[in-house]
Order: sequence, then C-alpha cells, then structure tokens
Amino acid sequence: MTKRGETGSSPPDHGDRVRRAYVLLAAIRKNFDFWGNVSQAVVDEYHRALDHLSAAGYDVEEFRIPKSAMKHPVLSVPMGRGGRTQYGQDFVVKGSLFVIKLDAVLGYFTEGEGAAPRQIGFQGPPGE
Repeated sequence: MTKRGETGSSPPDHGDRVRRAYVLLAAIRKNFDFWGNVSQAVVDEYHRALDHLSAAGYDVEEFRIPKSAMKHPVLSVPMGRGGRTQYGQDFVVKGSLFVIKLDAVLGYFTEGEGAAPRQIGFQGPPGE
C-alpha cells in the first residue's frame, strides 16, 4: 500500500482519519458474523472507513469490495421443473470475500504503545 502525495509532515486531520478508519474497521470485525452474506449497509460502513484512509493519503482501492461481487441474495429455489429462482432486492456480498478484504486492510494497522494517548498508525510500503 502506498501513500499518495508529498513526503514529510502529515495534514492536520491525518491522524484523526486513520483513527476513525481503524475504529470503524475494528468494530465491524469484532461485532459481525461473517459466515453468511454481508449486507450492503455493512459494506457501505466498511467503504466509509476506507474513505477515511484514502482522504489521509493512502491508496486502499484494492481493499474495496468490487461492485461485481455484490449480488442479489437467493430467497428460494423451485423444486422440480418450471419454477423460477427468487432473488431479494437488496445486495449482499459473500462473507468470505468480505472478511478477506477486512483482515487484509487491518493487517496494515500498527499500534504504538508510546505516551498516552495510545497512538494508532497505518504502515504501508514507501511511496513511489
């Protein structure tokens, strides 16, 4: 992951955006059951956290859930011939893909146990 923009000092809201992203991502990871499908609402919250990192200058596009992965859930499958599969109106993504993306982006976070308050950083490869 690379950080966009200038090298040197970070913008004033950089640390706040990184903290906001971490808190959102950690809350999603801690409080959600990933065994089934993940709703569009949860994906939107996840993307909001990625937006904070993007605004802080990090390239996080590869961690986004692609629109092509969002599908209408199957509600019922007909038994026998002639029936039609019924799909829900909302979009969902498979929990397995979601947790892979979430765990991947969380892997870039580092926690510093320096002076109070606790510092949370985001480590990526050096910019090009």
